[in-house]
Amino acid sequence: LKVQDKNNTCRKDFSNNANTIVAATPVLTAPNGGESWNVNTAQQITWNASSLYNTVLLEYSTDNGANWNVISNTAPNTGSYTWTVPNSISAQVFVRISNVGNSALNDISNTAFNIVLPKPIITSPNGGETWRAGNTQSITWNTASVTSAVNIEYSTNNGSSWNTIASGVSNTGSYSWAVPQILSTTNALIRLSFT
Repeated sequence: LKVQDKNNTCRKDFSNNANTIVAATPVLTAPNGGESWNVNTAQQITWNASSLYNTVLLEYSTDNGANWNVISNTAPNTGSYTWTVPNSISAQVFVRISNVGNSALNDISNTAFNIVLPKPIITSPNGGETWRAGNTQSITWNTASVTSAVNIEYSTNNGSSWNTIASGVSNTGSYSWAVPQILSTTNALIRLSFT
């Protein structure tokens, strides 16, 4: 460093020895461990922007850090990035953040978090309805709670046994079901599951 008199440039001084400037250690703030993020949902990865100096390399691991997958290698250093969570079910997930071109200086989630399948949400029938045998009824569900095609089943004995209605149904949120000719029951249930 040099300090110099503005009006008399002969009056100046320099640092006695060289100094070192090092990059700040990146600081990841989320996910930092313990979270459960559903497949196909948009989640925010956040960090302290002042702790990075370049575009950001974001990576994730589903095997406790043994292997890493790139989320983005061109994320702007804004302090957050919206990540669509992949269909990589694991309880050993970590996110790692670093400057592009300097991945050796990084920060990793403090502890593991989970990527999980969401629980399908059935909206109809949801209890209390009366459906007549032989009629066509709409089974409906929240499409955001489903990550793939679904299997649809029914039970007439409160879930003790299940019968297939359809397999591999597209995630449209609705399926028209011709209610089968069965004896009356007050213990009917509908079940959705992923294919």
